[in-house]
Amino acid sequence: MMPRALSAYSTRAEPMLNSGTINFVAIAALGACLALSGHSVAAAGLYKWTDERGVVHYSDKIPPEAVDKGTVVLDKQGRQLKKIEPALTGDELKARQAEEERQKAITKAKEERARKDLALLQSYTNADEIDFARNRALSAIEAQLKSAETYNADLAKRLADLDKQKAALGGKPVPVTLDNQVSAITVEMGRQTGVIAQKKDEMAAVSARYEADKRHWQEIKADQARTAAAESAVSTSSKPSAAKAPGGASPTATR
Repeated sequence: MMPRALSAYSTRAEPMLNSGTINFVAIAALGACLALSGHSVAAAGLYKWTDERGVVHYSDKIPPEAVDKGTVVLDKQGRQLKKIEPALTGDELKARQAEEERQKAITKAKEERARKDLALLQSYTNADEIDFARNRALSAIEAQLKSAETYNADLAKRLADLDKQKAALGGKPVPVTLDNQVSAITVEMGRQTGVIAQKKDEMAAVSARYEADKRHWQEIKADQARTAAAESAVSTSSKPSAAKAPGGASPTATR
């Protein structure tokens, strides 16, 4: 009598073994029954899944209640073809998305660093060029600084002259125009003092930036030199050595 074929969701339960291994005899027997019955199963063969009680089942299709719990796809001889992981919980999904975003950020940072490194190497062929560019940038800012300092010194002289005019009045009322000039110059001197401080900060920042660029440029070049030396050593060691003459002596050229 031919064995009855499995229905779409018919299963064969198997108590979980203490060792956690698959009962391949039971699986093979089940596969043989399917083959003898002539029942057309999924191309993979069987699905192995565990219910909420911990009982292992085998079926030719994944039942609805096992879809989110994960299954193992087997061939008709009971060999594992692939494993379908359980559906992620809300927290697990959030964690995976967060990790994916973190990896994207790392990749983006690496790409940006590589782009900047390439731009640095293309901008300068040696360290002296970086020093030259730094000095040129500092010279432009220094010119603006000196201009602001000179202007501020002139304002200080004008303010001193106005103060003398006020003192010469001998206690008489100070004209409004004189007071306005003193106020305007005082305000402008304050503004120029801010400009002077800003330009000094700019010079310090520019100097630090070019120094960092120079140091990083030198690091990149040193890395490139080490890599080239290592590749050359590997290439040299992989070349066959020259053939030696009998007796161990190296062959000599004849004239």
